[in-house]
Amino acid sequence: MKILACTDMHSNMMVLDKIIKKARDCDAVFCCGDITIFGNGLKKVLAKLNSIGRTVFIIPGNHEDTLEFKNECNKYDKIINVNQKIALLDKYLIFGFGGGGFSRRDSNLDVISRKMKGVITENNDKIKIMLTHAPPSDTKLDIIVGGHCGNKSINEVIIKYNFNYLFCGHIHETFKKVDKLNNTICMNPGPEGIIIEI
Repeated sequence: MKILACTDMHSNMMVLDKIIKKARDCDAVFCCGDITIFGNGLKKVLAKLNSIGRTVFIIPGNHEDTLEFKNECNKYDKIINVNQKIALLDKYLIFGFGGGGFSRRDSNLDVISRKMKGVITENNDKIKIMLTHAPPSDTKLDIIVGGHCGNKSINEVIIKYNFNYLFCGHIHETFKKVDKLNNTICMNPGPEGIIIEI
């Protein structure tokens, strides 16, 4: 499957037009949140993403209100909000955890991942993909002002369940950075996105 991963477009319509053009050659889009500036323009951005004609797996960032985001995503046929959910698509398992971005640990992620354990382990033969807004801790993706600011709970989940890929955002200074955490390829694709085969 060829996918376009993107994050942190912040209502920039010129960037969105570039994403739409790139995504037309892809099978799906993975979006890691902060598609708006504090929720402004949410409907317009989602409508543009829906217009691609490809399935868009998406989570909110810290700029989106999770309830408003959920309600608006439900209005579009190509937008799938995977925040705190699992989506199964052919040989792929996609687990999303959006919002936040500022905490070093997240007890809510710990609780949700334990609830998802059965589904994840039952689908262990699938390619497992995790979308988060916050970056994992102690990687190339969470360095800001010379220190690490990522989320240790994300590290634990991707290692525990042996995720193949993690896509995240939030830290603008690490756009386009790629790292590896055990067997997991971790990437902050940035606003204009990265196309990869998975």
